[in-house]
Amino acid sequence: MRAPLGSNAGAFDGVAHASARRGLLTRLSRSPFETWPYVAAFAKHDLMRNQRLVDAAPSTNQRQRVFRLRHVLLIGIIVWGGLWLVPRARATLTLHDRATAFADYALCLVGQTGPDVVRRRPLDLLPLIRRRVIAALPEDVPLASCFKLAERLGVSYSTLKLHQVRAADIAEYHNDPTSRARYSLTQFELPEQSLRDLAEAAWPFVRQGYAELMVATSHAKHAAHPAGAPPPGWGTGLPASAGSYHSAAAFGDTWVVSIGSGAHRQVLWSANRGIDWRPGGERMASELLDRCMADEDGRGFSLSKLNDGQRVVVSHGPGAPPQVALLAPKGSRLGGVSCDHSALTATLVGPDRGGFRDLVVRLCPFREACRDLPLPAMAGAALYYPADVARMNGDTVLSRSVGGITRVTTSRDDGKTWSPWIVVYDGAEQGQSIAAPFRLLAVGDALLLYSGARQPSPYPLLVSDDHGASFHAPIDVKSGVTPGTAVAQMEGSSD
Repeated sequence: MRAPLGSNAGAFDGVAHASARRGLLTRLSRSPFETWPYVAAFAKHDLMRNQRLVDAAPSTNQRQRVFRLRHVLLIGIIVWGGLWLVPRARATLTLHDRATAFADYALCLVGQTGPDVVRRRPLDLLPLIRRRVIAALPEDVPLASCFKLAERLGVSYSTLKLHQVRAADIAEYHNDPTSRARYSLTQFELPEQSLRDLAEAAWPFVRQGYAELMVATSHAKHAAHPAGAPPPGWGTGLPASAGSYHSAAAFGDTWVVSIGSGAHRQVLWSANRGIDWRPGGERMASELLDRCMADEDGRGFSLSKLNDGQRVVVSHGPGAPPQVALLAPKGSRLGGVSCDHSALTATLVGPDRGGFRDLVVRLCPFREACRDLPLPAMAGAALYYPADVARMNGDTVLSRSVGGITRVTTSRDDGKTWSPWIVVYDGAEQGQSIAAPFRLLAVGDALLLYSGARQPSPYPLLVSDDHGASFHAPIDVKSGVTPGTAVAQMEGSSD
C-alpha cells in the first residue's frame, strides 16, 4: 500500500528506508549472488521514495486561480449598494439635524405651541408671527433672537432679512400711514420644501416624513406665546363723530352721555353699562350739557370761540373766578374733548392730506395755560387721525388706529412717560372689514373703546376697567353674556 503524502509520509519513508538499509548490510556479508536481489530492491525503493518526496513538495509553478464572472457580479452589487445607501444615510443624519433645528426655530418664533403648529398646521405659523410683530414696540426688532436658527436652516434671503428689521419697517405693523414699508411678512418662507426633499432622499431610513422628527431640544430658547387682541363685543347707539364734548356720568348700571354742544348736542343713555344707547336722559345729564364735567364739587371745563376764531378753554370751579386759556388757533378742528378733575385734553385734527390728517393733542391743566401733550415714541412716525384721548383720574389714555389695528397707551405723568403700546383690536384677525374702534369714552371707572356708527347698526365695542391697561368685551348686566358671542346670538334668535 502506498504511504500517505505530507509530513507523515516523509516520516514513514524514513523508517522504511532505514530498515531496508540494515537488511541490505546483513545480506552483503553473504555471497554476491545472494545479495543482488536485495541491492536491486533497495535501489528501487530509494527511487520511489525520492519521487514521493518530490511530489509532496509545493510547486513554485502552480497556476493562478481563475477570476470568475460571479466574482465580478458580487463586487458590483457591493459597490452599487454602497453608492445607494451612503447618500441616504447622510440624508437621514442631515434630516434629523434640520428637523430638530426647525422645531427650535418654531419655538423661538412663537413659543411653546410652535413645534406642534409646524408639524400639524404649518399655515397657522404666519398669523402667530404676525401677532408677535404687531405686538412689539415700533423700535424693536422682534425676530432678532431667531436669526442664527434661520441662518442654520438656510432660509431665503428675504426671510432672513425680516429677522434684522424693526417692527415699524414691516408693512403689517401699520406704523406710518404716510410711507410705504420696505418689508412684508409675505416674504416669510418656511424651509418645508428642503425638509421634504431630504425626507425623500432618506428613504427607506425615514418612511413617515419629517414631521415626526421635529422635536425641540431641551435647551432651546423660546418666546412667549403671542396672544391675539381680545375679541370685541358689539354696541349700538353711539355716533361715529364725537363732537366738541363727550362728557358722561354713571348712575349705577345706567349711564348718560352728552355729546357735542348747542344745536348739535346729543344726549344718550344706556341701561346696560354702555352696550346699547338710546336718545334721552336730559334730566340726568343737566350738569353735563355744553360743558365737560370733572367732579361733583363743580369743577369742569367749557369751550368757547372768540371773535377772531380762536378757541379757548374756560376752567370753572369753586373758590375762584373762571380762568381762560388759549386752546387752538383760528380754523382748528376739534376731534374730541375729555376731562377729569385735573385737566382737559383735546385732539386737533388737521386738513386732509391725501388719506390722512395730522393730529395734535393739547393738554389744559385746571386753571393753567394749555400746551402740547408730549407723545409716545412711534419710530419717527407722527400721530395721525383717527386717534383719540381720554382723561381718567389724572391718567391720559391715548388710542390710535392704522390699517385696521388699534393700539392704546397710557401716561400717568401728563406725557412725560408712556406705557408700551398694546394691540387692543386687530381687524384682520377678527375678519372684520368695518372701521376699527378708536374713540374713547370715560364713564366713571370704565373706559369704552368704540367706533360708533352713522346709522343704527352695531359696531365693535371694548371695555377697560384699569384705565386702558387691558380691554375686554362688555358683559351684559341683564344676561351676563358678552354681546356678539354664540350664546348671545342664540338667545337673541329665540326671542
